[in-house]
Amino acid sequence: LDSTGVAREASLAIAQNASLENVTQLNLAGNKVQLDTLFESGSLVHVSHLDVSGSRFRKSGRDRLLDSGWLPRLRSLNLANTKITATSVRVLANRPELEQLRELNLSGNSLGDDALTALANSPYLFRLQMLRLDMIACTQVGITALAQTWNLPRLTCLSLDRYMGGWGRGRDMGPFDSIAAFAQA
Repeated sequence: LDSTGVAREASLAIAQNASLENVTQLNLAGNKVQLDTLFESGSLVHVSHLDVSGSRFRKSGRDRLLDSGWLPRLRSLNLANTKITATSVRVLANRPELEQLRELNLSGNSLGDDALTALANSPYLFRLQMLRLDMIACTQVGITALAQTWNLPRLTCLSLDRYMGGWGRGRDMGPFDSIAAFAQA
């Protein structure tokens, strides 16, 4: 369903289709999908990888995601280019249900230092292995918060490519064993 412009009716049909109960990866990137409808679905109970990048992600969609029961199952969440706010990231970072999350992509959103600090201070993202923050607006304050945290011990990929901050082009962590190694490099 990538970039197909799924409308409200199609979102509802997906959400209500019992034959989709075994879907584990749901890619709705670039759609005008009604996230509110999907998150209320009783059919999509096994989704562990959710990509809604480039889709509308209003506060109501965020709230429905938080209340849907999906969070404990999610291993991968792609919210790139969804216009998600720093406030929404702070709310997500403080949800205990996200402790199973391994991959998080927040690229292309205007997040700022507050959002990065919330991610760095979250006690629930300790299983996170990949964090993509490409093309975000932040300063060295947010980057430093991430580099100095001990709350992300399993993080092996930190992507800050083309972040709009103080010291130019970002870098991928790539071969670093942890964010602590990144901070020392």
